[in-house]
Amino acid sequence: MKKQNNNPVFLVADTIDKGYYDIYNFEKGGLANCRDLGGLKTNDGRMVKSLRFIRSGKLCKLKKKDVKGLKDAKIKTIVDLRMENEKVNRQDTVIEGIKYINIPIVCATLPGITREKSMYRIMKDESELLKKQYATADDYMMGLYDLILFSPATQKQLKHCLDVIMNTKGCVLWHCSAGKDRAGIVSMLVLGMLDVTDYDIISDYLTSNKAQKFKKAMQRFALIVYTIFTFGYKFRNILFAMLDAKVEYITHLLQGIKSKYGSIENYCVEALKISKESINEFKEKNLI
Repeated sequence: MKKQNNNPVFLVADTIDKGYYDIYNFEKGGLANCRDLGGLKTNDGRMVKSLRFIRSGKLCKLKKKDVKGLKDAKIKTIVDLRMENEKVNRQDTVIEGIKYINIPIVCATLPGITREKSMYRIMKDESELLKKQYATADDYMMGLYDLILFSPATQKQLKHCLDVIMNTKGCVLWHCSAGKDRAGIVSMLVLGMLDVTDYDIISDYLTSNKAQKFKKAMQRFALIVYTIFTFGYKFRNILFAMLDAKVEYITHLLQGIKSKYGSIENYCVEALKISKESINEFKEKNLI
């Protein structure tokens, strides 16, 4: 019999029907895991304004209809959260009139990961780390999320990113490679500062599964074949975990924040040194 978990974060997550909904999907083209956060509900009954915040996967080699969609959204700034080694041959399609800012956030748990180190080398080292330090690939992913949220070096980058988002006049888009992990954490912080409900924060995070359903199936097949001849099942498990937006990952983060700081807003104030006054102004500008 499954042990009942009375933690309020998990109880919220358990009420979500398989963690999927499309209500807020950004459907202007074939953009990868791209959606507007408008319409998400706050704890005091308000909602986030439409076409203020868009999260996405990579924006390379965009088709004309995708470029038109982003132009129609009147995006002023695009924040790229990828490391330099992730952008090789995958540079953002440049759209006239949009400001591009790169704020790289680490994508591995090993200390000392650099922008120059190849993704192949990073993942080989990470697969070895999983064998030694983490019991499961899920533990690895939660460790990665903790690093992003609680490492002083990464907190500096998160603050920079949130400062850009909070001070952009008009619509701002942020993205990483898949639009799930780093983009998801930034989205969680933005929504938390706006006092969006845990239900909608968790639901938005899990929506990445539906947005990438077909792509993930193809990736899983390719990884099974690839890892037979390379690093084996441990490496495969890391990559499989990286494909999924699991409720355990986001609730782990929410629990961690609440146990250390009480709320996402307090985390932003105390850990990232964002003033309460600027957060209040942010809410007034972007909620209806």
